[in-house]
Amino acid sequence: MEEGTESSGEDITTSLKSSLNKPFFVSVFSPDPQNLKFLNVSFATIATSKTFVPAKTASVPATVFRLARSPYVTASALSRSKIRAKIEGNELEQPTDLDKWIVWIGWDDGRHRYQTHGVILAEKIILTSYAPDLMNAPKSLGNIVYGETQMPDIFRKENLIHWSKSINYIAGVLSPKATDIQLALIKLNERIELKSPDVEAIKLPDKQPDENSDCVVIGKGIILRDYIVKIKATIVHKSICKEKFPELDENNSLCIVTQGDMTDGPHCRHYQIGSPLICDGLFAGLVNWQPRCASNITICTNVCTQQQWIMRRAKIINEFSSYSPNAKYVVWYGGLRSGMIKQNGFGIIITKNIILTHHVEYVKDAENHGVRLAVYGYPYIVNDKSNVVFVEWTNYTNYSNNLQPPRYEPQLGLIQLNEDMHLHDDFATIIPLPVGGRDLRKCVVLFYKYDMIYEAPVKVIPRKECERMLPELYEDSICINWKNVNKGFNHCKNLIGGAPLICGDELAGIVSEQRPCDYVKPRPCVDVLKFRKWILNDYKRTTSAVCGTQQHHHKQCSNGDKKRKANTTTAGYADLTS
Repeated sequence: MEEGTESSGEDITTSLKSSLNKPFFVSVFSPDPQNLKFLNVSFATIATSKTFVPAKTASVPATVFRLARSPYVTASALSRSKIRAKIEGNELEQPTDLDKWIVWIGWDDGRHRYQTHGVILAEKIILTSYAPDLMNAPKSLGNIVYGETQMPDIFRKENLIHWSKSINYIAGVLSPKATDIQLALIKLNERIELKSPDVEAIKLPDKQPDENSDCVVIGKGIILRDYIVKIKATIVHKSICKEKFPELDENNSLCIVTQGDMTDGPHCRHYQIGSPLICDGLFAGLVNWQPRCASNITICTNVCTQQQWIMRRAKIINEFSSYSPNAKYVVWYGGLRSGMIKQNGFGIIITKNIILTHHVEYVKDAENHGVRLAVYGYPYIVNDKSNVVFVEWTNYTNYSNNLQPPRYEPQLGLIQLNEDMHLHDDFATIIPLPVGGRDLRKCVVLFYKYDMIYEAPVKVIPRKECERMLPELYEDSICINWKNVNKGFNHCKNLIGGAPLICGDELAGIVSEQRPCDYVKPRPCVDVLKFRKWILNDYKRTTSAVCGTQQHHHKQCSNGDKKRKANTTTAGYADLTS
């Protein structure tokens, strides 16, 4: 069947969710220092300080923040060998060191959890039989776990990696036929730590197997439940398979039976979807999903004949960026106290030392509440184990005099950083203020999807409808709600104050905080165009004024501070008005 062809039959997810016998997911984030690429250099942190040493360039006056963390560990070969030694094999299933290629794959669509197998093709690419593309499903979460012979209730976090992006051979289909070519590539959000002989990438084969090949399927056991084992298999001649499945493409498929079992008994419980078929030590195929298990024959997709598709799509998906391309405009701001971090909201970069956000909450006795941080150039969630570039800040000003974000009034604030950010077009850069001529028909909003900054399409609610649903809301606002997302996903749980609303590649609004929040009603955003004048005027006032923690609490600047502010004001205002 050609790529992109529609197919019918029982929903594959119905079969997959029935295979789960215990919880699979744990919401954790394991930061990858290799992902911290800024100005085309990798920063190596000094564990005992808040400074960094650039790997390839001269010193840059910024800060890399890294809290104490445990050293990165994976399941050791010794621990896996000990687990295998405890496995008592049987006639059908035996322990195997070929588990080094295998990953457990799972995803959660908000209602159900599903599980399959796959193999490691590269550091950030998994090959399996089927995986839904979760990029346009903000509520859904995909995980893989590697380096585990046994599936425990809670996986060690270093071995769990999230994913959202996938490419399937047959696109847009939840229920491929058993006789279809079933292949899927998954792009991981982080790299797998490949460490031979414990965790390795599998090699594509250079020849095809035949009926005389010595074959096994590597996957979850049925008798040896929750262990990765090898299960003996025998390749069936093409003519027998074609007779059994007339629609089968015998040139791109392999048929197997459990060794010694040529009866008409069911096979489904022996082989899990996405498990690799290994023949004569070579990767030969992947077990297909088969909705009806009436035969003793299992169909596998032949990976040898599909190498061109696999390699071509692997190159495409490897170049795909999982996080939003607009993440480079976003700053995470919050505080650090006693080794704990707290996020207050998102902001956007409008000059190299000014952040535009929704409303900066007043903190009483701020000097005793730890360091205030603005993290930039990092499209992942920030936690106490993150390696991040940040700048400290003290001064800010709000449109509203309220200490807390006013629910139905404009929420707009400016944060002045204590030093300039080091911007770069690819990682952290300025987004211009709008000047007019906007198109609000195609808009996205940025938000955290578990561990990354994603974007999702939203629809702008007509003004009259917004006034009807939120009669107390101020006039110059934009109301939004989710577009084309799963039922049950709501802005109250997933949107963060200060997130940018981007329409037609231009900044349109700043998402407001709502406390309390009613997900049935639309979410207000400040219309940045309508408040452009305030932003420009307040920027000049903020950067030229005396130092202060907010507009009502000031500290006197030194002469050096005043001179630096004057220079910054001139340069920054040019950025805003350009």
